[in-house]
Amino acid sequence: MDRRLFLSLAAGTAATAFQKTPVGIGFLGATHSHADGKLAAVRSAADLRLIGICESDPKEQEKLRREGILLFSRDELLKHPEIQVIAVESPVRSHASDGLAVLEASKHLHLEKAPADSMAGFQKVVSAARSKGLLLQVGYM
Repeated sequence: MDRRLFLSLAAGTAATAFQKTPVGIGFLGATHSHADGKLAAVRSAADLRLIGICESDPKEQEKLRREGILLFSRDELLKHPEIQVIAVESPVRSHASDGLAVLEASKHLHLEKAPADSMAGFQKVVSAARSKGLLLQVGYM
């Protein structure tokens, strides 16, 4: 094998290694004031693929349907095999419990701010992410 062939094979292998498959993302809730902006950012990102949303508010569900977004039950979203990360965009009072549910489902978590309605709730989320080796990102504009 000459140097030119070696370099071309190495470059081709490296290029293949860096090809990205979009990360599957779901939303748990869509009523937080930052949800629309977060959803727009996800939909425009080439490295993310929106799988669907779990939202209980009927008016919000209808809006999401009109936008062509798939709706899931909470259980379906948490167990969906193509979803690797879930963005929690529910009301703040639900952030800690929703975040814990995401982590218990072994999904990475983007948790909208405020991440909990108490420091104790947030500490539980951080502890769960650490113990499971999962990523926790707190939303910040």
